[in-house]
Amino acid sequence: NGDIFEMSGLYGTEMGCDTELMEQDTWLISFFSSSPTLVHDGNLLTFANTQASIVFVDEEIAFPDQPLIGVTWNIDTYIENEAATNYNIDPYPTMSFNEDGSFSVMTGCNGIGGDYSISGNTLTIEPFDMTLIACDEPLMSIENHLVFVFTSSSITYEIDANRLYINGDSKSISAFTE
Repeated sequence: NGDIFEMSGLYGTEMGCDTELMEQDTWLISFFSSSPTLVHDGNLLTFANTQASIVFVDEEIAFPDQPLIGVTWNIDTYIENEAATNYNIDPYPTMSFNEDGSFSVMTGCNGIGGDYSISGNTLTIEPFDMTLIACDEPLMSIENHLVFVFTSSSITYEIDANRLYINGDSKSISAFTE
């Protein structure tokens, strides 16, 4: 209501969290129920009452999109149609795209390397070299998935903050960087 944040009909789950988290939830509910003032200034949104302020910053400012090139990406999600799979492995397979147009992937068992080019959000992977050591599961499944994605006829990519999505014909991967 104008510059006052008014809240009604508050509800939440009751998960039975530990005492510290329950106290935090209670404080947060009390804060937002106190009708704090609301100020939107550029990329900042500030809620304030007489005892405290909470400042939110635009996600794109707090966590800007990382560049594709020059970053080590940790591959943690393997997507096929509507199903996403994660494997409990350490370390994660990694990939990197270099300024010189080369890329490399370490699958955890074998290495993949070759050249790439970018046009918009389309990634073109040239025929690549790969070591051929027999891998145990789940590394063999991971490697097969990666090879399928990188040999797809159409490959696109998208970056959201520190998360990279590479989409092949019917399989995709998702990776993060720190």
